[in-house]
Amino acid sequence: MTTPYEAENAAVQRWFANWTGTAQTFLEGEDAKPTRGVAHSVLTVVQTGGQQRTLGRTNNRRFRRTSEVQIQINTPSDSGTKQANTLAQEARAIFEATSFGGLRFFAADIQKIGVDGEWLIFLVTCPFDYQEIK
Repeated sequence: MTTPYEAENAAVQRWFANWTGTAQTFLEGEDAKPTRGVAHSVLTVVQTGGQQRTLGRTNNRRFRRTSEVQIQINTPSDSGTKQANTLAQEARAIFEATSFGGLRFFAADIQKIGVDGEWLIFLVTCPFDYQEIK
């Protein structure tokens, strides 16, 4: 059985256990400031939906939950797209088509968001699902 908190925690742990692309990684909501001119990433886990799969008594009902890991890759805007694209590919590889801790990850997407001030931003989205019993 996986709860939304357990799913988010498992995804965050996998990220920190496998990511070496940037020296600085932040969780969304952390009050931290990136070092100016140094690539960094921001990790967010978002719940996107759910469906009840079975009826029944308490502790016997199954729900399918969907979520996604979002990884924002920030590189200096004056350094071109190569570094950002390479980091985005590496981030996608950590989750895409993997399963662990009751989570099943699917095809991940990479989007070039553009320039925001001094940062070139790419966004990696990695959808996954898991089962919760209530």
